[in-house]
Amino acid sequence: ADALAALLVLRLLAAARARRHAVAGLLLGAAVHLRLFPLVFAPALALHAAGGWRLWRPAPLRLGVAAAAAAAGLSALAGWTYGPAY
Repeated sequence: ADALAALLVLRLLAAARARRHAVAGLLLGAAVHLRLFPLVFAPALALHAAGGWRLWRPAPLRLGVAAAAAAAGLSALAGWTYGPAY
């Protein structure tokens, strides 16, 4: 799972650099679902998406909403699939 999380982090950094913030958010959410360590990249990604300290712009909001939706969706899917053991 570490290699998969690292691959997701690399892809999300490439997507953020290409200004594809929704894709970067989805990849961040998937990586955080697998491991918690990619969460440390979230503030830097939000600042990069905003282009400064104004975080209430559409790009960082898209990134955050996509990351939260991906993490919550994958967690809900795992909980539905594996039940209370998850």
